[in-house]
Amino acid sequence: MRNLPNNWKQATSGRAFGQRSTLSSGDTAFFVSLALTRSLMIVFFCCLGCCQLAAHPSDEILNDDSFSGKLVDAAPPAFRRLIDQGMVSFARDDAALAKHGKRALTEFHIETNYEYSYRTFPGNRLDQAGAIEVSLKNVDFRVSHRVVLPTDFQADPSAWNGIVLIHEFDHVAISTDPRIGMLANQIYPRRMRLSAQLDAVQVTEKEIQLFIKRETDQRVDEIRRIIQGNYDALDSSTRDGYQALDDRAAFFQSLYSQENLAKHDFLYLSKSSSLIKQSKYRDVSKHYALIIDTMK
Repeated sequence: MRNLPNNWKQATSGRAFGQRSTLSSGDTAFFVSLALTRSLMIVFFCCLGCCQLAAHPSDEILNDDSFSGKLVDAAPPAFRRLIDQGMVSFARDDAALAKHGKRALTEFHIETNYEYSYRTFPGNRLDQAGAIEVSLKNVDFRVSHRVVLPTDFQADPSAWNGIVLIHEFDHVAISTDPRIGMLANQIYPRRMRLSAQLDAVQVTEKEIQLFIKRETDQRVDEIRRIIQGNYDALDSSTRDGYQALDDRAAFFQSLYSQENLAKHDFLYLSKSSSLIKQSKYRDVSKHYALIIDTMK
């Protein structure tokens, strides 16, 4: 048998069109970049909106550092915390907003980094079926965001009292909910085993990477799908931000509950059942407290 350490970086860039739109399952395009080295990066874009998928951001995006800096500096504590936690950046792009019929939109990016090692076991003399055992460690799951606004949007303190940023950051709050990281940590396999018609001497690095990709992609996609469902629920409940939630605390608390995960047919619900029952999973009031207080 052999034991080969390796590194893996998986980046999932999603475009979540939340502001001023009712979110629905959008098309998903996958862009895969395979490096013929000991590392592998997989990038795919997931559209969380009722419009068509834009594979690439518009070339007309206005990246104004001064604008972003002023907007961040003017942010109240409730939003500044989410900016830092969600690694939020800002851009201005009228073309993208016009294309999708949005007043503003939020992009989210899921990045999973981990190290892996594996062992191969040769088959027996009867059927020559071998096995591959993969171990993951140092799993790091992160979600970052970019908020796209119109070019005439003013970066002053009053902007944070308007429904545009308030609704956008309701979405950011949903996708930075600490329960997402807990679920990812729970469902990510620490050890995977594959039976295959392979001799240990013949197995290649690419075959191992593809095996890990198949196993981990499904988990990342499930988390992305649950986030999308919760974005949909927010837009439906608020009419895309124009209507206040009756009970903000109860709404946000319910998003990653066992009932809501079951409603969305979460594939790893049974594997997560013990986690969901723990107090650390159920108590997320601190995450939403500031933004809830802001709306009172």
